[in-house]
This record gives sequence, C-alpha cells and structure tokens, in this order.
Amino acid sequence: MADDLREQVARWLASARPDATLLEMGSLDGGISATMRSLTFDADGDQTTWVVRQPSDWTNTNDPTSLGRQEALLRSLAEQSFPAPEAIYRDESGAHFDRPTMILSFIPGSPDLTFDHSAPLLAEHARVLALLHKLPVVDQLTDLPTESWFERYTEEHIPDDDVMKIGRLLKVLDQVETPAQANEDVLLHADLWPGNVIFSQGSLVGVVDWEEARRGDPLLDLSLCRLDLSWVFGYSAADRFTALYLEANPIDVSALAWWDVKIALRAAEMDKDWSDSYTALGRPDITFQHMKEVRTGFMEDAIALL
Repeated sequence: MADDLREQVARWLASARPDATLLEMGSLDGGISATMRSLTFDADGDQTTWVVRQPSDWTNTNDPTSLGRQEALLRSLAEQSFPAPEAIYRDESGAHFDRPTMILSFIPGSPDLTFDHSAPLLAEHARVLALLHKLPVVDQLTDLPTESWFERYTEEHIPDDDVMKIGRLLKVLDQVETPAQANEDVLLHADLWPGNVIFSQGSLVGVVDWEEARRGDPLLDLSLCRLDLSWVFGYSAADRFTALYLEANPIDVSALAWWDVKIALRAAEMDKDWSDSYTALGRPDITFQHMKEVRTGFMEDAIALL
C-alpha cells in the first residue's frame, strides 16, 4: 500500500510540478480519522514538504463531501491569516489517487504533550480557540454541518455499560431543561485536542485536522478542549484553559456544565484508538483505562454543577 501511494504521489507530482523530484515520504502519527503521509520534494535546489491526507473508509462512506468542505474552509482560513494548513490539491475523482486524497501544506513543528505543559503554551492554545471563534467566516461556509454527534444515543439501543454510563447521562440530560443558546453560532474546530495544535520553538504555529469542523455554540469547542486537557494535563489545566479563553473571548458560560455533560456523552464512543494516538505522540501513560477514569470524574463534576 505504501509503495502504491508513493507511485501515485510521484505521478501526481510530475504533472503538478514538472520541475520537482520526489525525495521521500514519511508517516505522520497521531490521527484516527485519516491516514497522513509527508512528501518531500526538491525543486531547483529548494526542498519543500507537503502532507498527503486520505480520509478513513468510514469517512468516505458516511461523509463523502468531507474533502470539498475542508478545502473551502481552509481557503477561508487562509484569507483570514489563521494558522492552518493551505489546501494545495484535492482529488475525489480518482484522477491521480485510488481513494479520495487532499494535498496540504506542512506546518513545521509538533504537538506538545509534555508533562510540564507550560502556562504560556496553554495560554496560546486558549487564545487560538478564541481567535477562531471570532472569525467572521461562519456565514460564508454554508456547507458546514451543525452539531449532531449525540443523536445516536437517543435513536439507537443504549449499550449496557458499567463504565461509560450512557444511560445515566441520558437520564440526567432528560431531567434538565435544555438551555437556550446564549451565544451566536461560530466556526467550530470540534476536535482541538492537544495533538492538533502545532508548536515550534515555544510558539503556536498551526492548527491541523479540520475534518470535524462545523458551526454552533462556542461552548461545544470549549467543553471538548476541557475534557481533552483533563486527559493530558489534569482537571486544573482544563479550568485554567477556560479562564484564559474567557479573558480573550468573554462568552456566556451559564450552560457550560450542560455542555460538559454532553461532551462526556460523546466521549462514550471512545475506544483504544483514542489512547493509541497519545502513545504515538509520546504519552504512553495516557492509557485507555486512564481516559475512562478521567472522563468519569469530568462527568461527575459536570453533573454536580447541574
């Protein structure tokens, strides 16, 4: 499979950049929803690296317009000078690749999931989320989906789960009146875990993986980040992140506990692949068991606030 992809990339590069010579391809770790490879080529003595992104079979089947939507979004973000990859090429027809493929610019750097995640890095993470939510682009991106992750738990049979407690979460949500949305719809990344935030030399340089992007209440993104940060750096980091975000974007957070419960419900779908992503990024201590235990604590805190 890797040899086939290399041949496809080489043929595409020859047509797209006749002056370029493919030097190497490498793997990029940490993703679940797509396979990513780096491609490095030489053109007149200058080396450039791009990213080959190929969505999973599930995404191709259930969200066949994903790449087109991402391309439009990335072009809008580029117009706003937001730190995200540039969309270079999209192939959904099979003209060059045997499966839907997008070529993106490469952002030099890496996620920072170290044990001593510093306050400056946490502040940059919070500020970039606030910046995203302030962008005046959401009404231009008419193909963005709205939040609908949670419907499966009311439409399908509730699994027998002693750990994930889906039934309990649904009961809690059923007993609490759904809060009216107090914030305007914004562009949501909807997967801004630390693995999708790229740092270089202590500064945030990019946000990657826009497959889940949608429109909706900014509290969705904030709650997602809170749970993700709780897994990686602890509950106190999540609370500090919340305060830093609100300094940059003072939205209405009266429904934050309700959203935390909803995000705990969404996390009930996690499996071992989620923890494997942390292992690939140098944090083998974030095991599947650890994630389940932290999610339970996060859930209980949110329920208590409700």
